[in-house]
Amino acid sequence: YKYFSKILLITDKRSKVSVFANNTGAVGISIGKNKINSFNMGYVSHLSKIENQDLIISSGQGLIFPEGFCLGKIKKFKLDNLSYKIGIEP
Repeated sequence: YKYFSKILLITDKRSKVSVFANNTGAVGISIGKNKINSFNMGYVSHLSKIENQDLIISSGQGLIFPEGFCLGKIKKFKLDNLSYKIGIEP
């Protein structure tokens, strides 16, 4: 806006950003969970390879974040049926 800006933290539960894992190339969507030190990465196929400590990078697929911003790194993950649930630390 002309005289002020609105911000939305990536940890806010309303935040959703298209992302990928730097080393493995696994794609998904980062989803905030209203905790200052963590957020999740969801919608990651069970066929994707996941590594702890891999960096999570914005993919540029959405309208807000351009490609190449590092959002955090993988802290934990588990397979849940046909997709992974991944915990990310900013």
